[in-house]
Amino acid sequence: MVSTVDDYAWLFEGDNGGFLADNYCATLIRRTTSREAVRRIGATVVQTATFPQVTTLEDLEQEAGMSYLAVADVGGNVLILEAFSTVGFERREELSRGTAVASHFMTVNRATRFSYVRDGVTVLDFEPFYGDFRDVADPELATAMREAGFRGPQNDGPTDRYAEAAFALADRLTGAGLTRETLERSTYLHASVPER
Repeated sequence: MVSTVDDYAWLFEGDNGGFLADNYCATLIRRTTSREAVRRIGATVVQTATFPQVTTLEDLEQEAGMSYLAVADVGGNVLILEAFSTVGFERREELSRGTAVASHFMTVNRATRFSYVRDGVTVLDFEPFYGDFRDVADPELATAMREAGFRGPQNDGPTDRYAEAAFALADRLTGAGLTRETLERSTYLHASVPER
């Protein structure tokens, strides 16, 4: 299946939206395991958790002054979710060694960033809020951006549903797609990382 912005509209509805709507960082890693991702980040597993427990990450971070990650195996790939930190994004090069990583985040101030890294090399880096692909040299990447839901060079201003488009593009680039069922039924490793 080739994902589009419409395939990810559910992420920001209901209970899921409460967790992701204001601040999030999502990192998708192709063909690895949650334990390997935790090891590469240098995190410590605190506990295993279900999705309802994952939605309390923001409370943990505010109380402990640490960065907390929720790391899950998703169909042979890995998903890292964060509420108020961007550890997955910051360490995307380490996470991509021997594989590929798509990481993106949005802050409460609507600062956004998307990065796609293959084996330590950044292949694509842009601001999803605008999602302009006119400067993307690789025509396949530019097409993937457009088909995921980002606006083209003829459009000025923000991309509608840019966060959903970022999830769709990450899915297209890594093959690590998400569904409501996989998000809600996965078992997550809650892992802590000392703030730098």
